[in-house]
This record gives sequence, structure tokens and C-alpha cells, in this order.
Amino acid sequence: MSVLKTVGVLGTISGIGLVGYYFLNKTKPNIAKQQAFDIKGEGYVLPKDKEEYRIYWAKLAQYSYDNIAKQNSTLDLKVQLLTQKPLIITQQQLQELSRAENEVTLLNIQDEVLGKNRPSRTDNNFEKRTKTIEDISLRESEMAFRTKCDYNPSKGEKNPCGYTYKPIEGYTPLNKPFASQLNFEAYYKYAPNEFQGYFWKLPNPSGEDISIGANNCVELDRDIKRLIDRIADQTKKNPNENLRRVLYWYKSILEDYSELNQCRDKIEKQRALDIAKTATLSSIDQEKSVLGKSQKNENLYLVVGASVLVIGLGIVLTGGNSSK
Repeated sequence: MSVLKTVGVLGTISGIGLVGYYFLNKTKPNIAKQQAFDIKGEGYVLPKDKEEYRIYWAKLAQYSYDNIAKQNSTLDLKVQLLTQKPLIITQQQLQELSRAENEVTLLNIQDEVLGKNRPSRTDNNFEKRTKTIEDISLRESEMAFRTKCDYNPSKGEKNPCGYTYKPIEGYTPLNKPFASQLNFEAYYKYAPNEFQGYFWKLPNPSGEDISIGANNCVELDRDIKRLIDRIADQTKKNPNENLRRVLYWYKSILEDYSELNQCRDKIEKQRALDIAKTATLSSIDQEKSVLGKSQKNENLYLVVGASVLVIGLGIVLTGGNSSK
């Protein structure tokens, strides 16, 4: 074999190696990107991943393509709904499916589009892939409102879904001897102007059947802080003992409800988790910035490798006739 031909063979092998190295780095799994996706917990999933549920949503995706979106990405979503394991869709994709579902319901064509034997909608619903305390409703608590809350107060029955707290300071039930009306007059004078934003209805001074307005621990914590600010403002600008008692009673109700639901611990755990997530995502971003600098080197490998490969092949194909 001539020297030139030998060089050509070696050049071809080197060129293949350099080009292969480039594509290996390009096609290897992006671990950092996947880690960031998992840490953020983005996306929506089906709590019960059943084939009938996937078909339900896939039919809505087809309806959206035919009548609303008419984009290839919607057909890709349909394929994703039927084949991806585990199934994870984005918020934008969920919004598109929900829009199609709302239109189908509004036009009353569910049987035509989804079939008469479609699964129950209450069981077939997407949820956030990772829930935070903001996504967990206090209504799921044993002491909060539940689904079946029927009762007859005229028969002395109490609300099975209500929350009961101790009576307001100085409260005396009317059915007791020598009950004082002054307590009620003071309460109902100030309470109606202050309860909104904290309770669904005016709390009964007896402390029974109280309807907390907050839906989750984060909202409850916010309401407690708002009420503390309100008390400070009232004390400074408009001191009044009767109003102070009402506001403090409201505050103690919210704090007690927060303690019953262990909101303080949940909030602290969520904060610690958020801090850890932020630190990890920051490290991933820094890693990306460092790895990004090697992009030029990878492109250089491609150019040099391709050039060496072409020259080497050219020498091999010509037979290296110029050298013996």
C-alpha cells in the first residue's frame, strides 16, 4: 500500500471518529434537562391511567383538530395520549383539550363525539404531576366541608361538615337564665363589617358551624397575616374594645383551624423543598452555561472530522497513485 493511500485510510478512520464523537454528544440523553423537568414537577397526569380514559381524551384531541385547532401538533397530542408511557401533558395541551370538551358539552354532542359508553368524567380527570400545599384543598380535611353535608337544623341536627370553635369572649347563650343581650348587640354591630374575606358567612358568636373562606393552607396563612395587619391598624387608628374582641376572635379561629390542619408544618416543609429545588435548578443552569461553551468545540470537531473524512476518502478512491 502506498504511503499516500495509507494516509488516506488513516484520515478516513480519523474523520469517522471525529464525526461519530460529534453525533454521540449530540444524540446522548440530555440528563440535565430531564432532571430539571422532574424537579419542577411540571405537567399533568391521569391519577388512574386507564385505556378508556386515554381514548376519551384522544377523541377530544381529534375533535379539536377537526373543528378548532386544525394543527398537526394536535394530532401529535392525540398520538401522545394513546401511546406515551407514562402519560404527561403540558398545561397548554390540557387547556386545548378542556376547550374541546367545553365546546362538545355546550353543543350537546357528547354521545356523537365521545360515545354513549364513555367513562365518568369525575374519575377521568388530569391532575398536576406534582402537587404543592397550594394544590391541596382544606375541603379534603375531616374538619372541613365534605360532599354530603345534608342536615335539618330545625330538628336540632348540626352541620356534619361545619367547623366549631369556642364562643366569642363574653358570649352567653339566650336559652340560659339572665342571658345578656348586650353581648349580641356589640357583636352584630361590628362583626358584619369585618368577616368578609375570611369566612363564607358571618360566624355565629356561639362558635358553631363556622365556614372558613381559605381553600388551602397558603390562603389561610395569608388571611391570618391580613387579619393581624387589620388588628394593628384598628388599634392604632380606631381603638375600640368591642371591635378588638371581634377581630381577635376571628384571628384565634383562623389560627386554631390552621393548627388543626397542621398548616404551619406543611408550609415550612414546602418552603424547605422550594429552596432545595431552587438551589438544584440553579446548579443545573450553571452546568448548562459551562457546557454551552463546548458547543463551538463540538462544531469544530464536525468541520475538521468531515474535512479529514472527505480528503481521506478522496485519496483512497483515487488509489494514491501519486506515491509509491
